[in-house]
Amino acid sequence: LCGGVANKEEFQLLLTGEFGSNYIIEATTSFATPPAVTVWTPLATLTNSFGAVQFNDPFSTNRTQRFYRVVTP
Repeated sequence: LCGGVANKEEFQLLLTGEFGSNYIIEATTSFATPPAVTVWTPLATLTNSFGAVQFNDPFSTNRTQRFYRVVTP
């Protein structure tokens, strides 16, 4: 489960889940039309030490659009 909020300064993503779980935050600026493949760039690897973990992207305001996904290793 996660939720994201954008403000004038950054994008904030809050992830909740199992204690000790690891998450990789990835981003892309566009989706490819099949058969092309969307390129996802890893931004951070987070460990959920308290039941919830927050990711902040201060560079999101430099783009007109940015899409995020969370994957587990």
